[in-house]
Amino acid sequence: MSENISYIDVCLDGQEKIQGLLRASEAVGCFLRPLEGTGWTRLVHCLIMHQQALNAVAMSLHQELTMFMLSLEHMGRPDGLEDRAWKMRAID
Repeated sequence: MSENISYIDVCLDGQEKIQGLLRASEAVGCFLRPLEGTGWTRLVHCLIMHQQALNAVAMSLHQELTMFMLSLEHMGRPDGLEDRAWKMRAID
């Protein structure tokens, strides 16, 4: 990782990707809901269960990433050469 990229940058990128997963999951749900009750009921039900599980995992990741970002904001962050050591301590 480049020294120009902070943990907050990585976290924000992660949050964007999680939001993309949640949007994709919702789109899949919108596609599957009208198919319930058709000849594909078992397959649709299975896919909906997987979609809901993906949604739950994405929400959990989003919450944990948010908590991690909040903890980074509360850490004292030195300037200059000590910045790299601060970044290393932040992942411990």
